[in-house]
Amino acid sequence: IKTINSIPKDITIINNSEDLFWETMIVNRFNEWQTLYSVYEECWKTFSAKFPYVKRPEIIISHKLKKYDGLCYGDKIKITDRAVKESLKFQKHLIFHELSHLVHANHSSNFYDVLGMFVPLPTPINLDIEQKWRSHL
Repeated sequence: IKTINSIPKDITIINNSEDLFWETMIVNRFNEWQTLYSVYEECWKTFSAKFPYVKRPEIIISHKLKKYDGLCYGDKIKITDRAVKESLKFQKHLIFHELSHLVHANHSSNFYDVLGMFVPLPTPINLDIEQKWRSHL
């Protein structure tokens, strides 16, 4: 596993292959990553205002996740590089979804109560986003 650490220190980009093209692509898409990181920063600021006791997680942007666009484990949130191609609403939903797992690990009603504090549920647009997200499971 090769790690590129030229982004802010709480973001890590992981390449699970020896594909040099992928590394070149990451450098070329650096502005997209900065945009995604800005979305994360905005989401974290909102989230931490409501849950100040939650430790700020490290965000990991991964070239390939086997099933998920996002994954929360411990104090890390892993997001696939495909998220940069999604809409801002999808990105925020994905990030808030993963941040909500820092409060409730499973998809219980309590989890969705937390998620609903940040993304209004249920609405057709958010149900579409949630269904799109779940289609990657």
